Amino acid sequence: MLNNFVMKLVKYYLCHKIKGKSVKKGYKMKLNKRKRIIAESVIMSCICIILSSATKIKWGNGVWDGEGKGFQGPIHVSVTVKKHTITNIKIIDSKDDQPYFGKAIKIIPEIIKKQSTEIDGITGATFSSKGIKKAVADALKKAEK
Repeated sequence: MLNNFVMKLVKYYLCHKIKGKSVKKGYKMKLNKRKRIIAESVIMSCICIILSSATKIKWGNGVWDGEGKGFQGPIHVSVTVKKHTITNIKIIDSKDDQPYFGKAIKIIPEIIKKQSTEIDGITGATFSSKGIKKAVADALKKAEK
């Protein structure tokens, strides 16, 4: 989430500099303008790299249990972490209705693929999908080193 925010900030910053909205009047030499833009781009790229590496959370290996609130009660999950990455998410228990919960479990492969709970929910199963994401986030919080 922070990485996306930083990238949007960099794009916004660079677009305004390139379009010249922030360039002061009387700035005469285009070559200096290009050098300034290149220098700012390099600086912003370095900041992005530093922030992305600093915000990466390392999870401990093992099986971690978590709980989140679904539509009709708690959702319990088991998250398997190997080599500091999510490898499996198993639903242990849920009180939510099967038609809705059946839709919601489709977010599990997406969580594993993105290695994050910062993903969109499922339309038509909003509470159940949020409950799964919260349960996984709870388990991963326990797994943080």
